[in-house]
Formats: sequence, C-alpha cells, structure tokens
Amino acid sequence: MSKYQGKYQIVAAIASRETVKPIMLVATAIAKQKHQGVTVITVVGASLREGRAPLDEAKKVLDAASVIGKAQQVPITAHTLMHQDAGTAIAGFILRNKSDIAVLGWSGRIFAAKIHRSVPDRVLQEGRCATCIIKPKAPTAIKRILVPVSQGSPEHFYRLSIAAHVAKSMGASVTLATIARGKPSQQERALLERARQLMGMRADKKIVSGTSVEQGIIDLSKAHDLVVLGPSRDWVLHDFLFGRMVDGIANGSHCSVMMVKRPSRHEGVLVRMVQRFHSFRARS
Repeated sequence: MSKYQGKYQIVAAIASRETVKPIMLVATAIAKQKHQGVTVITVVGASLREGRAPLDEAKKVLDAASVIGKAQQVPITAHTLMHQDAGTAIAGFILRNKSDIAVLGWSGRIFAAKIHRSVPDRVLQEGRCATCIIKPKAPTAIKRILVPVSQGSPEHFYRLSIAAHVAKSMGASVTLATIARGKPSQQERALLERARQLMGMRADKKIVSGTSVEQGIIDLSKAHDLVVLGPSRDWVLHDFLFGRMVDGIANGSHCSVMMVKRPSRHEGVLVRMVQRFHSFRARS
C-alpha cells in the first residue's frame, strides 16, 4: 500500500517556468510531511488567436513540475485549466475540489495597484483554503529559514507548522526571531521558546533590539534563504496583500519570502464588506 493516501489536497498553481522550482520545492516539502501528492495546475487563456503556443508552454510548466515531484519522490497530478481569468480558474478549482492548501507565486514588488484582482488576491479572498504565497529570490535552495515571532500574531500556530514541514523536508535550519524595542525581556524569551515547542523541532532563538520591526526582519533576512511570514491585522484592507508591515518586509527582504494565511471562520464576512465598499466606491 502506498504511503501517499488520505484526502489532504495540496495545490500548486504555477504561471510560468520561472516560478516552477520555488513553488514546487515548498509544495512537495509540505506533501512529504503530510504523506500526500501534489496537484499542479496552470491556466491557459481560452483564446485561439495564439495557436498552440500557450498550450505548449503550459505543457513545459507541468513537465518541469513533474520532474521536481519525481526528484522529491512525491506523486504529481497535473491539470491545464482553460479560462480567460486565471484568478477565477484557480479559485474555482480550489473550491470544487475542496483543496486544503494552495501554493502559488508572486513576482516583482507588491504594491496597491498590482494587488487588486491579482491571482494571489483572488485566491486569498475567494479560495477558502490555506494559502502559501512565495515571492522568490535567488538562490532557490532553502537551507536557512527565518521565522519572525510576535506576541498575539494571527495564524501563529499554523504558520509555525508550515515552516516546520518545509524545514524538516529540506533539512533546513530554523531561526525564530523577535524584535525588541528595548532590553530583551523574559516574556520575549518565553515567546520564542513557546514557538520552538509548537514547531516540535530544534531551532535557534534570536532577540534583536531595534525600533523598527520591519527593518529588523529585513536585516536578518540577509543571512537566510527563506522568511516565513503571516498576515498582519490589516491584511484584509484593499491596498495590502498580507498587511502593511508584511508587504513591506516581502518587498525589502534579501531572500525569498513565503507568506502563509489560513482563512478563519469569521473573516469571510469582513472580506465581503470590504469588497462591497470598494465596488461601490469604484462606481461612484
């Protein structure tokens, strides 16, 4: 009997060959810890004007993903979705299949005009599943992972568990860090130790003194390959993908960033209220 069984579905949504490796490394890392395969999807516009070129490119994307899956010894199921709107196609696939987590990428800087109706934004708002958005920077090998920790941050435990999945699968070291605005306190030391216990693995603990949490994490990113962030409390606002501070860290980081979000039971109402407000403002 295969060790890959159960109903936990991991979806890797890949737009181009350039993002195949960072997305698949994370997706397969989670899959190995969950003893699951990965469902890889890519979207092709339904227009026939470009002939077979988009379909050929989609095949290359899926083939490249399958190669990584094979190398990581993770079963891969591949799908090409035909749709003019990639966000609608991906969110719809996730909803129909009741997917548990989606892994996708973000290229370039994160800024307000680019966020609205982007594929990651659509999946976050409409997909109703946990989401890992990867903003890759070279190198793609992940050997040192930085996990910032703060008191009362939302999605704390889930983000730590995803970081642990990736670290264990890749044999990467983990640094748990918090930024102190003064002399490090016993409360901050206890916070880091509690985070280490929740991860269930060995991790270095670092307290850095500084007045800016955002800049402190950006500085720490120089010595790491991946920073794992969760949403700040203003993530649902229209101008931010994951929140003002998190978006700022993602833009300024010296290494790849993975932003992890799991929908809560109550936030859907707030999301819809914000969407209706901005829809009304756009019509006014």
